[in-house]
Amino acid sequence: MIARLCARQQAEEAIHIGLEVADTVQDENLRGMLVASRAHARAATKDWEGARTAVEEIANGPQRTAALVDIAFGATEEGHAQLALSWATAEASPFSEASVLVSIAEALLHQPQQTFFIR
Repeated sequence: MIARLCARQQAEEAIHIGLEVADTVQDENLRGMLVASRAHARAATKDWEGARTAVEEIANGPQRTAALVDIAFGATEEGHAQLALSWATAEASPFSEASVLVSIAEALLHQPQQTFFIR
């Protein structure tokens, strides 16, 4: 776990430097990719709310949706389907909401057979 946190810290530092460059050259696409990387790094350490917060910083709709889909899948695989579902239902875009819901369903299908109760 400590190694994972150290790796996350290193990733966050590299992403921060990249964000400074993206802001300097005013490249919103690069900025979106870097913030998505931040979200993935946080999700890798099971910081689901931190990952969700990072996704909120992505201005580009398709990049934002793609990052949220990935994070919702990971959260669901780790037993946080309710949390991922709350993210989906909070989406303003019907396409984004549907994409996240499909990701949740796919993650649930990959789990060993269990009975799921999602309210």
